[in-house]
Amino acid sequence: MNVRDRPGQDETDGPDPTVEFFERIGRGRPVMLSDTVTATLRIELDHGGRITHWFVSIDRGTVRVAAEWRAADAVVRTSKEFFDRLVRGEANLFAALVRNAVLNEGDVTVLAHLRKLLTGMAHMQDPPWVNSTGRGRG
Repeated sequence: MNVRDRPGQDETDGPDPTVEFFERIGRGRPVMLSDTVTATLRIELDHGGRITHWFVSIDRGTVRVAAEWRAADAVVRTSKEFFDRLVRGEANLFAALVRNAVLNEGDVTVLAHLRKLLTGMAHMQDPPWVNSTGRGRG
């Protein structure tokens, strides 16, 4: 779906980094998410007292995104403005958790997958010298 087609998106606002992030991760299969990764995550973003829900499903490494509330393995809560900073690489997810700028409920290990998606690591390939176990040579 085009950014401008999203409800609440004002044509004069320009691109929304959060919407673009969810559109990007929802396209295809990120390389570094293993075939064994299966998890769900709901991200709740507060902007001016209005909550937007994003549901991220990872099924054997394939990512699907829906702008809706669903039960999930983990729930992340933060402000829309702060999530924009995370998406732009201006803030660190785990540092934000320690400072309570981001709240987590549920399986904290799911956040490691979100971190990969936020930093773009999920779209990067390991260097050729890393073997299939991820432990390097020999």
